[in-house]
Amino acid sequence: MTDELLNSVIQLEKRIQQQLQAEQKKAEAWLEGVRAEQEKMLAQAEEELIREEEKVLLTAQKKSAQVAKTLAERESRYCRSLEKIDQRTVLTILRRQLQKILPGYADDHQDVQN
Repeated sequence: MTDELLNSVIQLEKRIQQQLQAEQKKAEAWLEGVRAEQEKMLAQAEEELIREEEKVLLTAQKKSAQVAKTLAERESRYCRSLEKIDQRTVLTILRRQLQKILPGYADDHQDVQN
């Protein structure tokens, strides 16, 4: 009888081991499915981030181009206004600025026109 009992216990252990292996295979397959799904979701999120980054960069480029255009137009108008200043006014301003920069500067040609 002990042999029968021992054989029954051994058979039961084998069935439990087989069930355990089958459950482990199921768990591994489930984990692989979850891992694959997570990798797919990550790839989709990365693609979405890349698209968003491209949109942000395009918007920034357009805004920068508009700001640059506005600044260039403003500076162009300013340069045209400077071109309209007569020579006498330019010389007067230049003398005044030279006196500020070089305190010992004295213009001894104030009465002569260039």
